[in-house]
Amino acid sequence: MSEPLQPQAALEQAVVNLLIRPVEVSKPGLGLAEAECGRTYDGQPPPRCGDVYYAVWSKSGRHSVQRHASGIEEVFTVLVTITLRTARYPFDRWLLPRDDLERRANAVVNLVATDALDYRISREADRLAGLDHGKSLTRPIGFVEALNYEDMSDIEEVGPSWFHAESESDVSEAVGITQMLRFGGNKRIRSLFGV
Repeated sequence: MSEPLQPQAALEQAVVNLLIRPVEVSKPGLGLAEAECGRTYDGQPPPRCGDVYYAVWSKSGRHSVQRHASGIEEVFTVLVTITLRTARYPFDRWLLPRDDLERRANAVVNLVATDALDYRISREADRLAGLDHGKSLTRPIGFVEALNYEDMSDIEEVGPSWFHAESESDVSEAVGITQMLRFGGNKRIRSLFGV
C-alpha cells in the first residue's frame, strides 16, 4: 500500500472515489471519468478540463468540538465545486446549462448524503489515511460521523481566468458557471498521541 494520506486529503479522495465509481445498485456512484473529477486546491478545474468538472477540495480549516479520554474530536468539511462551460450556448439559452448544473448538484448531494446511511465515505477515508477504530491510544482512531449536506452556493459566472486561459483566442472557450456544495459535520476522533 502507498503512503497513507493525511485525514483531510483522505476524506476528499474518498469523495472523489465515490463520484468516479460506476453506477451500480449495490455500490452507487456517479460514474464520472477521472478527467471530469479530482481533488483541487481551490475548486478551480485543471487547465485542460472538458465541458464539465467536479472539483473536490477544502479550505483545510477544522475545529474541535470536545476532548475526551479517547482523544480530540475534530470536525471536517469537504467542498465540491461543479464547473460547466457555457461558451456553446448563446446567453439567452443559459437556462439550459443552469438546469444541467442543478441536476448535477442534486445528484452529488444525493450520493454524498448516503454516507449517513452506511459511512462508505468515512470508511474509505479511514482506509486511505491508515486510521483504525481500535482501542489503541497510540494510533489515530478514525472518522466516527458521516458527512452531512450543509448548503449550496449561488451559481456564479466565471471567465477566462477560471479556466486558466492564456490568450484572447481561448476566451470563447472559457466562459462558464459554477456552483459549490458544502458537506460538513464529519467527525474524527484524533488520538492524543497520534496524528
